[in-house]
Amino acid sequence: MIILVVALFFVGCEEDVTTETADGSCWVFDGSQNTLNRLNNSGELVSVNSSLGVADALATVADDAIVWVVDSAAARLSKLNASGTLEKQLSGFDHPVDVAIDSTTDNIFVADDNGRRVVSLDSDGNPLWSKALSCVPYRLTLAGGSGTRVLLVLASKNIDGRRVLGFDAADGTEVFDLALTDQLDYSFDANSTADDFWLIDGSTLTRRQLTDGAVINTYDEATAPAAVAALSDGCWVFDDDGNDIYRLDEAGVVQAQISDLPGIPLLSSVGDKLWLAVTAADLVALYDKDGSEVIRVNNLIQPGPLAGVK
Repeated sequence: MIILVVALFFVGCEEDVTTETADGSCWVFDGSQNTLNRLNNSGELVSVNSSLGVADALATVADDAIVWVVDSAAARLSKLNASGTLEKQLSGFDHPVDVAIDSTTDNIFVADDNGRRVVSLDSDGNPLWSKALSCVPYRLTLAGGSGTRVLLVLASKNIDGRRVLGFDAADGTEVFDLALTDQLDYSFDANSTADDFWLIDGSTLTRRQLTDGAVINTYDEATAPAAVAALSDGCWVFDDDGNDIYRLDEAGVVQAQISDLPGIPLLSSVGDKLWLAVTAADLVALYDKDGSEVIRVNNLIQPGPLAGVK
């Protein structure tokens, strides 16, 4: 049984600077000051919280800019509203490493790696189901726009056994278990409204079915794909060979390109735009669907996890 302890805190937060909750904003962690910051879609800092400690993973609730934050070392999950006020904290995990939100229900999913389980909670943090795993989960995403909502879990059985697992988001029933061929380079993402997902396995980028993980298409535009952000009709993919990002449609045709990034980025799509952060270059930026830079933020040092508000 999952035991969750809920505590409410309203201290340690900066003064609310706005109640604006427009789509297209972005939450990003600043590792130099251990602050969680929300930038609007003009790049202005509209919310900040300095009370949480470290943020290892973020997930946003669609439309209202709420963010759930994972702190692995503290073994807790925190909920912040759009103004950065800490509203709720959940404990009872062993070592949580990632969180995902179902855009249709606002249900929460947590990857608990030391506990070797995935936990499902309702929007208030009440337990729904827990799935014990024989492997270690460390990344989550959701898809299933017109059918069964599927929770995708990137996991490893050991150092030589990377895999992607699919579970019915409603009850945790296993949908598929897909072994990966490469043990070092892997990444995945899904658009919550789509019935497929994107997977990087070594030097191969594929789009796959939710029903069984089977390949729909293989793409070779990026020769060394290292990060992917799903769209409703394609994806953004970072190519480590040339430090470029391509926006591909589902047929693999390049629709836009962002060139010469100063390192491997963290990616989060919002609509057909793209937020990215490059930790080594202290860079946070928003790009339009044609690859043009909309804003660039250079005053966040060591930007870490980020999550766009969709």
